[in-house]
Amino acid sequence: IGTLRLNKSKSEVMIDGNYIDLTKQEFNILELLATSNGEFVTPEEFLEKTWEKNNVSTAAVDIAMFRLRQKLSKYKKGSNLIKNKTGKGYTLNSV
Repeated sequence: IGTLRLNKSKSEVMIDGNYIDLTKQEFNILELLATSNGEFVTPEEFLEKTWEKNNVSTAAVDIAMFRLRQKLSKYKKGSNLIKNKTGKGYTLNSV
C-alpha cells in the first residue's frame, strides 16, 4: 500500500525503506488491515482473526492500535496510515 511494505515470510514492515519493529500482534493487525481491500475491520474481527487468546475485550484492540499508531507515527508517511470511524472500525489510508 503506497510506501508501506509487508513481508509476511519475514514478518517485516517497512515505510519509505525504514524497518519498523513490530510485535507479532501488531504485525497481524497491520496485515489484516492491508488485506481488507479498503474495507473497515471491526474490533470484533481483529479479536477473531488476529488474537491468540480468547475472552479478550475490544479494549485490547484499542490499546494495540494505539501502540501500533505510535510506532508508525515516527515516520512521516506512517502518521496517518490507520484511519478509524466510530461504529465501523479501522482501515488503512494509502501512504
